[in-house]
Amino acid sequence: MESLTSDDEAQLDAAIVDSLLSAPAHYQKKQRAELAYLRSQVALLSTHLDALASARYAPDVGHWERTARNQKIASQRAFIENTRLKRVLEDQLELAGALEKLLVKRPRLAALPLQDVADWKLRRLPSEPTRRAAAFHAMLDDAHTHLETLLVRTSILDAPIGHRRLSVHEVDDSIRVSMQSVADISKDFVACSDAIWSRWHGQLSASLPHVRMELIEDFGASGVYVQLSSSLDTTSHVPCVYIMYAIKRFIFQDRIVFVLKTVLEDVMHPPPPGQLVGNHNACILVQAAGANRTIRRMVVEGRLPAEAPQQNPLFHSPGRISDAVLKLLRSVFDELEATLS
Repeated sequence: MESLTSDDEAQLDAAIVDSLLSAPAHYQKKQRAELAYLRSQVALLSTHLDALASARYAPDVGHWERTARNQKIASQRAFIENTRLKRVLEDQLELAGALEKLLVKRPRLAALPLQDVADWKLRRLPSEPTRRAAAFHAMLDDAHTHLETLLVRTSILDAPIGHRRLSVHEVDDSIRVSMQSVADISKDFVACSDAIWSRWHGQLSASLPHVRMELIEDFGASGVYVQLSSSLDTTSHVPCVYIMYAIKRFIFQDRIVFVLKTVLEDVMHPPPPGQLVGNHNACILVQAAGANRTIRRMVVEGRLPAEAPQQNPLFHSPGRISDAVLKLLRSVFDELEATLS
């Protein structure tokens, strides 16, 4: 039998690829219909978004209402982009599946270069001072940039004065925690924020019997890093929940915003063993509401492991771990609410 030349093999390979990649007629018809529908949706939503973006706000529209509208516009733009990307991804998956059939030996995939990922994206504080400070500020600046998402998602800006809510429930392998509070304080907003800021510099534990705080490090005049341990027992204080909070304040003309984000890895100050280590995101908004009057809004969202290690005090508690966490956080929430008010 006559052997194939290199040109013949190339032509054969090309024919196989064409046969695999060419879509059947009914599939092409379906693609054209989907494409026409997607284009009509893009046109409709683009018209709607342009109308929203060009609408003039009334003079009395506040900062947070504009924030909510901007968030809505951004959400709709993201929907359009996600629709387009979904179609592109489906096409790419079909192409990848066809090419995979041609591969006799799959290439060895390179490992993900985690060492090249920025420390702040991993919420990791390295030991080298310059990198440590850079990671701290980058992490909290990013959290502040995306703060609108947290405020709109939790509807904390729409909550009335006196609003209080604590929620603890299990989802898959984690315990979801949510705290919200709104208070009217008869004090200037700058003085109110100064009082809150001083709590993070050693005056918090005295007002929270269930919490012990350690000031780890200052990062400039508006950055502080603390580690909090919480315990059901206020006498012996055997810790069970551990939070490593990076905190930064952002000062504006009529409000001061405290952004809190948990560090997930600290090379110099790792959490003690056996703890339920929290993965939290929080904000305290202190806003002027007139002469010597301040509206303080607080929102916390976080996760804890649903299973406690054997050396953790909650491991031996009767019932579910989430029930014990709710009992602990109810006490902490009441104490924190009184302190911040």
